[in-house]
Amino acid sequence: MKIDIADAVAHEGEVFSAACDGALADIEHMGERYRFDGDVHVSADYWFGDEEVTVNGHLSATLSANCSRCLKQILYPVEIDFTEHYKETGEDGEYTFEGEQIVLDRMLCDNVVMNLPGKFLCSEDCKGLCSKCGHDLNSGPCGCSEQIDESNPFYSLSKLYDDEEV
Repeated sequence: MKIDIADAVAHEGEVFSAACDGALADIEHMGERYRFDGDVHVSADYWFGDEEVTVNGHLSATLSANCSRCLKQILYPVEIDFTEHYKETGEDGEYTFEGEQIVLDRMLCDNVVMNLPGKFLCSEDCKGLCSKCGHDLNSGPCGCSEQIDESNPFYSLSKLYDDEEV
């Protein structure tokens, strides 16, 4: 996604508006891949001053992710307000522009990553998967026995507390 900034550069301090819909590439973050489900909508005001372009806007999108407990695919709505600065020449990590256009993609993806939740859940009361057989416990109990496995290395920890004390 791009914004043409020629008018803003020619009229320093004047505020201009832009809106665009388009696709963004998948985001990889901490070993997970997040896909955008459909177009990303961006609306922004921008202006040129002090040798930089300031972009103040809003992003609306839907991410496709997996529930952290049961691994079901879920759609997660994303609504983000942002303010970023673009310089003609910048250091590593700064957003830059060349000529009369600003490419928004990297900045938008960075803002999405900064606003990702710690974990995605299909519902607050998701029961997850059985640790023995992998059955989705949201669809009912599995066939695993509830007998304690004494060969499990964590078995001795289960004897530290009585059920009534916890």
